[in-house]
Order: sequence, then C-alpha cells, then structure tokens
Amino acid sequence: MLWTCINLPNLALDIFHIGADDNGAYVVTDSDHRTIIALNHQAQKVGIKTLMSLSAAYARSPDLKVHHRKPTHEINTLKQTALYLMRYSPHVSISIPNSVLIEIGASIKLFKDARHIHHSISQDIERLGFNAVITSAPTPLAATWLTQCGVETLIHNKRELASHLDRLPLSLIKTQDNNPQAFQAVGMRTIGEIKNVSRASIAQRWGYDVLQQIDKAYGNTPDPQKLFELPQQFQSKIPLNFPATSVEEIVFGVNRLIQQMCQYLSNTKRGVSCFKLNLLDENLNPHRYSLKLSSPSRDAKHLIHIVKERLNQESIPSRIEEIQINTETTESLSPESKNLFTDINSKPPTDQTLTDLLSARIGEGCVYSIDINPDHRPEYAWKKSSPSRQLQHRTIHNRPVWLLSEPKLLSTTSGTPQLRGPLTLIEGPERIETGWWDPHRVRRDYFLAMTQNQSRVWIYQDLPTRSWFLHGIFS
Repeated sequence: MLWTCINLPNLALDIFHIGADDNGAYVVTDSDHRTIIALNHQAQKVGIKTLMSLSAAYARSPDLKVHHRKPTHEINTLKQTALYLMRYSPHVSISIPNSVLIEIGASIKLFKDARHIHHSISQDIERLGFNAVITSAPTPLAATWLTQCGVETLIHNKRELASHLDRLPLSLIKTQDNNPQAFQAVGMRTIGEIKNVSRASIAQRWGYDVLQQIDKAYGNTPDPQKLFELPQQFQSKIPLNFPATSVEEIVFGVNRLIQQMCQYLSNTKRGVSCFKLNLLDENLNPHRYSLKLSSPSRDAKHLIHIVKERLNQESIPSRIEEIQINTETTESLSPESKNLFTDINSKPPTDQTLTDLLSARIGEGCVYSIDINPDHRPEYAWKKSSPSRQLQHRTIHNRPVWLLSEPKLLSTTSGTPQLRGPLTLIEGPERIETGWWDPHRVRRDYFLAMTQNQSRVWIYQDLPTRSWFLHGIFS
C-alpha cells in the first residue's frame, strides 16, 4: 500500500482566497475572535505571529484585515477536495483539520508511476486554488506526519520510511494530556530517540496510545482509515473574496463548482439532467436559477456554456457574494467511448448541445419536440414534448407535415373548390367524424387534391355546411 497525504497548511487563508503576496496584512482568528491562527506574509513582516491576541496584532498593524474562522466551511472544503481527488482512487479519507489521504498503490500502473500521480494531484490542487504539501509513504500516519513537517517526498518501502520518521520531532505524537513538551522533560527530541526506550517504560510513562501511534506510523500494526463516502446529491458553494459584478466574473467562480460537480458525477457514473444555481448578493438575498438539460450530461465545458448563456439572458444583481450549485435530478450515464486518435476539442456539437444552448438562450418553453397525440382530429393529433423524451415513431401515409394554424375557407365554382384555379381531387374521401364529447366536434371528408401548378394540398369538405377548406400543404 502507498498512501498520499495532501496537507493544506493554509486552508484557513485559502478559503478566503488570501494569497501570500496580497497587498495588506491579513489574519484569520479562531472561533473566539481573539486569537490569531493563520496569517499571510505581509502580516508576518510587521511582527504578527500565530497564537498572538488580536489586540496585540492591531497594535502592530492598525490597518489589519481580519477574517473569522469558519470550521464548517473548512470541513466542507476538505470534503469537496476529497470528492475531486477520487479520480485517483476510491480509497480517500479526510484527516481533520486540513488533510486528505489517498491510497494510490492500486492506481500507480494506471497513472504510469507514483511521481506522475504526485504531479497530477499537485496540478489539481493548484487548479482548485489551494497550496498543498504532498507526500507519499507506506502508512497513512507517516504520510500525515511528514506533511505536517513540510516534508515533500515519495517513500516506496518501510525500510526507507524508518530513516525519514526517525528525524521527525516527538511533538507530532499525541500524549494523554496533550502536552507537546512531555518528551522534552526527559531530553528526547526526535521519534528515533524514543525507539531506544523500552516499550514498557513508554506505556507506563505516556500511555499505550503513544506506542500505538509509533507502531502505526512505522507499519508494525494496521491503521485502517474511515473512507470518504459520496453524498446522495452534489451540493457545494464558494464565497467570493471580491463581489462579482458581471456575468464573466460569476462564470469564473461557477467554473470551479462545475468541475467539482462533474467529478462527482463521474465517480457515481451518472449525468445531471437538472441542476440549480443560487447566487447570493451582498444582502444575502438568493437569486435562484433552474437549468434543465435535454439529456443527462457530465461535460463540464457544455454545462459552463449553458450557465453562461442563461445568465446572459437574466437580470443579474450587481454584487454577488456567494455562488451555490446543487444537483436536482441525475440519471445513470454509461462511460463515453473515445477514439484513440480523436481530438476531444474538435468534437462536433451534438443535438443535445444545440438544444440545451437554445433553451438557455431563449427559454425552456420555446424549445420542444413534436410528438403524437391520440386524437383523430388533425389539429389535435400532435402535442409539444420535452426534447429529452423518447418520441413515438409511426408511418402515416397521405398526411402533410405542414398544417395551417386555422383551416382556410375556399371558394367554389359549380361545386368545385378553387385555389388559384380549380382543384383536382386525386384521392379520397377519408371521413373523420369525432369529438362529440367536447365543443370541437368535427364531421369532415378529407381529399388529396392537385393545384394547377401540380402542387399537392390536403382539403376537406365540412359535412354540416358543405363548405370546402384548405387544411394542409405537402412539400
């Protein structure tokens, strides 16, 4: 087994999109709003440190910008990161407060080698907007300890692992009283030094839990991890560091959420056919948009394009503070078969792509399919249908595709119907007599007729009035 730990040391800063080189000093305070737990480089330059009181920090920098920690948001961010990283392995675990563990041993051949996986994970984390320390080791606890010390390395076996763990500080081991200075009282500083002490003495002085942690780190005892479970539905949100004032800025934030949603859909082997986009303005008022697709999809590029088209048709508030996306309807979707030599960027647009874009641009009710309706009256024999619905296919002879919205009354000469000259009846009659149960009863004899210029038309004679009407035109 080979465990990769992705440690996000600046998670408290990253969720506020605070970069190390941002202008101005930024700090994040704990839940009590008094103690500093994270800060950027600008705050460090003026002498601010972690665990410093907020009042002392203000004394060093009166223009200090303060954000209050959001533990729930941090946990949600870890879950979203774990969800995105499931593309590498189904064995993903979350380690509170700021780490994600992946067992990549079974995936090495799929991704060429472990170093290639490291590089790919690093690119994904950077794409998500986080800074990370990434390390792989034969045990999950060893990988976690190494990343906590800022060590980025790739360790393939337990023999190589021991030389790295021996140099790590003993403060990584948790004691019964949670005292990080407990080992320094006896003059020990590194994990390698405590290995020379008898196990009985360690257990007597610091408890059996210390022995268990050492054994798990070195791989002497199993260390099973609680695996991350996929939620029933995807739901995620992203607060914006600066209010979005245009569709382009909103779509920039939507892009990240869509990428996460498509990874979730890929993991669950499903596609989304309806999802909701919620935009929260500066007063936290929600602006909700429901986006429906003609058929299920998990194509991120296509979904982002739909969101952009929809927002371009809407009246968007000028200052958007937060973006939320959640799936509403998903369906099973088989994996796409790709040609080895096909360029994915040159893939031609499908009927689904065109239908979804038209729906987003001109409205869902304006794009529909035509389906058969069980009624003998021609004007009621069809109905509007969703483009995603499986349509009925029937062969109907001697019926025109083009029906007039209202039948046109024809003049007659000596009983012969006229349409830019006399019409020649070439087939008929076909009697349709129905609708006695509603106000639209009909009694008609339909004929196939030919005009003077050899065009075929569909006409009928209304039996009660003996009048002739034009109802359809053949192509």
